[in-house]
Amino acid sequence: FINVLLHKQETLNDNLIWLMMKLKKRGEMKITDISTDFYMSPAAATNMSDKLKVLGFVTKSRAHNDRRIVSVRLTQEGAAYINALFNTYSYEQLCSLQQQISTINTSLEKIAKII
Repeated sequence: FINVLLHKQETLNDNLIWLMMKLKKRGEMKITDISTDFYMSPAAATNMSDKLKVLGFVTKSRAHNDRRIVSVRLTQEGAAYINALFNTYSYEQLCSLQQQISTINTSLEKIAKII
């Protein structure tokens, strides 16, 4: 899916794009949530968010009551970047893609039940 959206000149890898899309949908994620969603260590999730922070696509903040908790939020620049990826496609193309992804998810859920 990401490879369909990305243009050859894009410098962000698939995981960074996925993270930005998740942040756009959820609004904010903790580093622990990112590590769980991407099946990676918290250190690797921190590295991902640091790369996006350097580019100005996310902000990071620590919880006031527990400084160990770090939350990541998409900036306006990050949201604009994600919007620009989708704006190159028509509504019909995106609907078709959504339907295909839904079919894949349904198939994966069936496989998971068997396993």
